[in-house]
Amino acid sequence: MEEARTVVDWLLRAGLLGALVAWARGTWTAWRQRKAERRSLLRLVEMEVQQNEAVVEARSPSDYGNVTNVLRTDTWEQTRVRLAQVLKDRQFSQISDYYRDAQLLNHLWSPDAHPRHRAKEATSAQARLTERGKEITAWIRDELNGS
Repeated sequence: MEEARTVVDWLLRAGLLGALVAWARGTWTAWRQRKAERRSLLRLVEMEVQQNEAVVEARSPSDYGNVTNVLRTDTWEQTRVRLAQVLKDRQFSQISDYYRDAQLLNHLWSPDAHPRHRAKEATSAQARLTERGKEITAWIRDELNGS
């Protein structure tokens, strides 16, 4: 009888240990996948920000009506929900503000924008976009290089 109890105790402990190991492995695997996804999303954002920097440098704030050379927002539109889930609030807010300015500049540069609002708003939006782009690129690079 004592032998049976010892075997049962051993099996229960082994089962508990196995469950704990399986849980820990699953948690670690999920963390690694989330980290890899986050890094991939940040790379996409960084690439789009850099593309937009080139567009901003090539245009003047008074360059209106040129709808062929607009700022890209595709990555933001396709990934913002997931970015909200994997980024810290401050980081998500910075990226959100950046893309808000990009969309505003696209509007101000379009033929549909009211001429009175273009010059002043475009100049300040362009300056904000450039500054935010530099900040975002800096912390993305720090994060990608540090982890």
